[in-house]
Amino acid sequence: MKKNSPSPISISTTARLRYAAVKIAIKNNNFGNLELDKSSRLSILYPNSTIGDNNNNNAESVKRRIGAKKEDEVSVVLKVKPERIIDGFQKRQSLSNDVNSGVLEQGIWGRLNGKVNLLKKIRRRTAAEMHCSVTIDLRLQVIQKLLCG
Repeated sequence: MKKNSPSPISISTTARLRYAAVKIAIKNNNFGNLELDKSSRLSILYPNSTIGDNNNNNAESVKRRIGAKKEDEVSVVLKVKPERIIDGFQKRQSLSNDVNSGVLEQGIWGRLNGKVNLLKKIRRRTAAEMHCSVTIDLRLQVIQKLLCG
């Protein structure tokens, strides 16, 4: 990329967008231990396509054991794919409009898979899914709104 050519996203910006860290608080309401497995997935969506996710190399970070009636925090690193952002930009001007407005809306989708172990004999598969909408103020660099369901 030439220095003088106009670009919607500069090289330094895309370098900073390579990874995003997400912390999730998980509450185990079961009477047995919850073991999350590596098939759990998290994705960042913009506007409606996946621009980042935890790939198989990083899936081990989701693998965790949470005790009965306990709460734990899991940190997951999501690999952002800037080429997907640029592909979306070339198809529609939404990224340019969002950056110029100073507000960026993204989605976060996650599915946590695991097993509940009760008395080391009974094992039941379980899953939880979450959908979040995140509004980021680019000028102040803060999250304006976070809605999860």
